[in-house]
Amino acid sequence: MREVGALYGRMAAWYDLLTGPWEAKIRMLGVERLELKAGSRVLAVGSGTGDEILHLSAAVKQGGMVCGVDTSEAMLRYSRRKVGEARRSARTYAMRADAARLPFRGAAFDAIMMSFVLELFDDSEIPKVLRSCQDVMRKDARICVISVSREARPGIVMRAYEWAHNHFPRYVDCRPIAAGQSLATAGFRVLEVADVSMSGVRIQIVLATKGS
Repeated sequence: MREVGALYGRMAAWYDLLTGPWEAKIRMLGVERLELKAGSRVLAVGSGTGDEILHLSAAVKQGGMVCGVDTSEAMLRYSRRKVGEARRSARTYAMRADAARLPFRGAAFDAIMMSFVLELFDDSEIPKVLRSCQDVMRKDARICVISVSREARPGIVMRAYEWAHNHFPRYVDCRPIAAGQSLATAGFRVLEVADVSMSGVRIQIVLATKGS
């Protein structure tokens, strides 16, 4: 994961230009599925340059709290600048942290948002990340995971995407995964799985709850 942090650090200056137009709409679909209420406490894992923090803070409004964590200090600098300029009524933070070892005590959050992040971890690391999320979620808290979707019979675009990821992983870094299956295996109760397309690349939006 240290290599991923370094890569995103180099991408920080032009990340929004490269991914913003495509990812923003899908991220908003995830935010909507969390059905956040005013005053909610939300964690954005892999918060990048901060747009996700702003979307979430608008949903929780005054009295709410949003904390974004990322491994890239360069990404966090952009994130803090956006948060400062936006002057949100909700309390908003951006801090450096490893998703597999979240630095919070007890059940601190009502919801977790993780978009295009889980697939950056090796298969052996994904259960650790999800356990770390469970540890900081309150009972019945919700988590929304957005990821590139693994398909049984990928079409032409997905095959091309997978080829690009296999040959140029430093640039096409998000590999297709079965996010819903990973959440269920980790003990989450999956509430909804939605499949959407991003320029022909299949994306899965998974909503789940910590449950009992």
